[in-house]
Amino acid sequence: MHFQRILLVLLLTWALTATFLAIFFAYLYLGAESKFSQTIIYVNVGINYGNGTLMWYNNTRALNKMSAYEVLLLVANVSANVGVYGVYIFEINGVIENENCSWMYAAYDRNDVQAMAIVDSWVYPAISSDKFIVRNGDIIVWVFFNWGTHWPPPLPTSTEDLRR
Repeated sequence: MHFQRILLVLLLTWALTATFLAIFFAYLYLGAESKFSQTIIYVNVGINYGNGTLMWYNNTRALNKMSAYEVLLLVANVSANVGVYGVYIFEINGVIENENCSWMYAAYDRNDVQAMAIVDSWVYPAISSDKFIVRNGDIIVWVFFNWGTHWPPPLPTSTEDLRR
């Protein structure tokens, strides 16, 4: 009888320990999975310097839920300020805004965002680039142009001189 009690206590202890360890490791696994299993997406990024030069960074690997600004940081040297409305980009790869020209971005065929302007199927979003969440397959072009002479904005893939 005494042996049966000891065996019963050992079996209960083993069962409880195994249960708690299983719960503990499941908790660790689910936490690690959410941290490390973000989906990789591919975004095509263009930089139009407004002088006839258009550089493409196709199939740029990004994480799901990255912003257009974060994706730009993957392919270019950027200087920006953060303000009340979000990130304001004033320099990309050494091309700095001036009194007439500045940087704007456009997204191809993204009719799900509020547009400041639409040129063909290109949408110039009315939100800061740090608030624009890219999706797999998106095409984003950054354009440096003279907004005084080119308004509404030009076609983002234009190879014209957009600085005049």
